[in-house]
Amino acid sequence: MEVLGEAKTIFYFQYKGEGNTIKVLELAKARALELGIEKMVWPRKRGAAR
Repeated sequence: MEVLGEAKTIFYFQYKGEGNTIKVLELAKARALELGIEKMVWPRKRGAAR
């Protein structure tokens, strides 16, 4: 049987805001490890995004 694709998990936040930052970083790190990505660049800004 031919493989047509793969299933992936999507994480949806209930609310927007800076309270999601740590979870976003955890999820990004986990995905990077799955893909073998060794280095990532993160933009930095003081204060909350609007």
